Amino acid sequence: MSGWKLGKSKSPSQIKEATNPKSLGTSPAPSSRSTTPTPGNPDPESGPLARTGLLLINVLAARGLTLPAGVAMPPAVEKALNSQQAQIAASVTSSSVSQRQQQTKGHKTRDSMQRKQCWWLPYVVLEFDKNEVLIDALGGEIAAPVWMYQTNFDVSRASEISLQIYLRSGSSNATTNGNDDMGKSDIFLGNVKLTPDFELAGVKDEWLPVTGGDGQINVQVSYKQQSNAALTIDSFDLLKVIGKGSFGKVMQVRKRDTSRIYALKTIRKAHIASRGEITHTLAERTVLAQVRWADTIIADPP
Repeated sequence: MSGWKLGKSKSPSQIKEATNPKSLGTSPAPSSRSTTPTPGNPDPESGPLARTGLLLINVLAARGLTLPAGVAMPPAVEKALNSQQAQIAASVTSSSVSQRQQQTKGHKTRDSMQRKQCWWLPYVVLEFDKNEVLIDALGGEIAAPVWMYQTNFDVSRASEISLQIYLRSGSSNATTNGNDDMGKSDIFLGNVKLTPDFELAGVKDEWLPVTGGDGQINVQVSYKQQSNAALTIDSFDLLKVIGKGSFGKVMQVRKRDTSRIYALKTIRKAHIASRGEITHTLAERTVLAQVRWADTIIADPP
């Protein structure tokens, strides 16, 4: 996340730098950045625009989804659709989920369990700026799953949102009753790509046509710019140490407002000074802060 500068931390003995590790997940569908000018990215050829803020994405539901031509319904899914649990899931609608979520605001345990129980329904892989989120359905039918899932992302540049829809084949992960791992043989139902309009105020609510398949998907997108937001060590929850070196250590952290995971590197200034590496370290910090395509958060030394 280039261009973000952390404010001075409580500890004056360290320089803090956080990097966003590359997503470990992969998806079968190819991904390519759009070269079409958009309000959020008017000149794609010149590279991504510097942005700082929060992007809120609601993946609500779909309609009209179908299996690819010549592809049969997986036996495990066919069996699940004939169960009483599937009949109950089919009665779930976006409105009923919205009402329940408002009544139980702040309690996501029930939704999480229900998503795992509805493993036979299509799921979505949401991607934004190298981050991936797998979204299981809360209910609905194969042709019209209901997800009602909300998530947010840190934004430091104009990036494309990708939503890829799959149906579990049942050959690898159906027996685990909703394992979050994407099966290699899962069936691709289509995808949607869009670039957020970072100049638009408010929520953009759209039914978007699915590419590479049939149907539409309902997505809400909103953006809140934070041009003067200062990040400090208090913006993160420290999870664990994942590496140590001669100058410091690297810790896994979670950003408190978005719950995104980062690697935060701490460097002991005393060690840098004793080894005559001050100029080199500051030069490295300056370069990283200016490189737009490096997913970095740089701290100003006290």
